[in-house]
Amino acid sequence: GAGYWSYGFGYYLEYADMLYDYTNGREDLLHTEKNNNIATFLQKLFLDDNVVASYGDMGMTLSISLGYIYKLKSIYGDIVEMPPKDILIHDVHYFPFMMNEFLYYKKEFVNTKLSKNATYYMADEGWFVTRTPDYGFGARGGWNGDSHNHNDVGSFIFSKNNRQVLCDIGLRPYTRQYFEHELRYTFLESSSRGHNVPIINGEYQKNIPGERSVTSYENGVFTIDFANIYGIPALKKLVRSCKTDDKSVEITDEFIIEGDGTFTERLISVVKPEISEGRISVDGVTVTFDASKATCDYIMDTHTLEVDVNGNTTKGSDVYCININIKDIKDGKFTFTVEA
Repeated sequence: GAGYWSYGFGYYLEYADMLYDYTNGREDLLHTEKNNNIATFLQKLFLDDNVVASYGDMGMTLSISLGYIYKLKSIYGDIVEMPPKDILIHDVHYFPFMMNEFLYYKKEFVNTKLSKNATYYMADEGWFVTRTPDYGFGARGGWNGDSHNHNDVGSFIFSKNNRQVLCDIGLRPYTRQYFEHELRYTFLESSSRGHNVPIINGEYQKNIPGERSVTSYENGVFTIDFANIYGIPALKKLVRSCKTDDKSVEITDEFIIEGDGTFTERLISVVKPEISEGRISVDGVTVTFDASKATCDYIMDTHTLEVDVNGNTTKGSDVYCININIKDIKDGKFTFTVEA
């Protein structure tokens, strides 16, 4: 995600730029189509001024070196949008980044803003992001085999007023156990139980090497086909469709479960929600659905995280996990609307 992009591509940028100068431009590892895409990756992850899509081991917010961004903008020009100034820091930990503040400063880089009307579909990764003046939304397909992976295929994030409301809680402290495969997905943060994805027959997603979802973006609808990610033989179909407009996102889950299967929607928030029949209100955002089309009951449990919402290993914060257990659904289709 955004944090490791900063670290990894930042050092690559320093190396490639020095090599370009040293060889008088003969070795150009900067100006390729692939690197143009990498250079613009950060701006595609912003849901709001200081909210990024926190997939994998990433916090909900981001701080990034001012000098790094100055240099990135100087090299790649207009294709790079400057991030909001509030997230840019004077990074004294990395000498090249600190020096770049002086070497690449330009007056026109200051006080720039990201576009509030932007939509990105990253087909290779199966990631989707849209920003509007009223909300930000991100959803991901892909697979559960990424570096620093969380089991979160099909998950989404909804932000409003510069904070994640229906959230991806991101990383936890880096411990030996967290990076042992047999233990990693016992933690809430990295398990699918800590993400906005369905629970099938009481089971969560599995970490199955090589299994990928299938995504598409057509006519304003982002679609994820991800039944194979669960590794449940009785689950014959699971397709999530996300339709966005100026004020809301309509999410439809279509599923087929053989036998007496159970289907549970799961929603995650760091703000305590108010729940009533067919309606969940949390931090100025409402989730609504037609309760007449299915019988639902609701269970909410609270967990204490080991990091705060900014990814700092200080005092943790509570996270609220809402289960909507859906019974007697008429057509194997459940639709809910998230509105800012």
